[in-house]
Amino acid sequence: MAGIPAGVLAGFKDVLAIDSSVLRLHDLLEKPFPASRTNHTKAAAKLHTVMSVVDGSPRRVRLTNARINDQTPWRRIGTWVAGSLLLFDLGYYSFRLFDLIDKNGGAFISRLKTNANLLIVGQNRKWRGRTVSVVGRRLKEVLPLLHRKVLDVMVEVSFERRKYRGVAASSTRTLRLVAVLDAETGEYHCYLTNIPPDRLAAEDLAKCYALRWQVELLFKSMKFHC
Repeated sequence: MAGIPAGVLAGFKDVLAIDSSVLRLHDLLEKPFPASRTNHTKAAAKLHTVMSVVDGSPRRVRLTNARINDQTPWRRIGTWVAGSLLLFDLGYYSFRLFDLIDKNGGAFISRLKTNANLLIVGQNRKWRGRTVSVVGRRLKEVLPLLHRKVLDVMVEVSFERRKYRGVAASSTRTLRLVAVLDAETGEYHCYLTNIPPDRLAAEDLAKCYALRWQVELLFKSMKFHC
């Protein structure tokens, strides 16, 4: 597919975009499909879709009422993600979800929350000359000091695992963080992933994430024609 950096598809069996869209329904369906914004809509459904951006076809579909959280249908990530690259927006931002994808043999790319201030524990790309030391510092402390186009580092994240027998265990792991400078705004676009640098370059990672918009175009087309 045009737009996918060369060599990416050779490493993954599929590239999947995950998203959801709210569909307005007739008021008579208010009981099984309550809307989240009842001031103007009484009934609404939420269509949760896993779409292949390679061929544009849906891989998995769930239909819930509009009040269901975006993450709920995908809380039990299984082996179906093995070998695939998953792309999603901040509605699915969850370190526990990222960990489950990784443990089931999948890869992911997610935007980083703007308020995230993760600890940098490793550096994947070295720059010549006098550069800002980043290891051991927090992201928000480092970004304003940089003049480079790309920051490619490892960061530490902590999260709570699903409760077992009423007890929730905490866990810590490292993920790769890539920040790419937007020349127009002067700001960094930050992403989290579990894909190692030798498999996908930082610049190509940002290009891959842009493919997530294919699922947005799918929803737009469905609403227009249906």
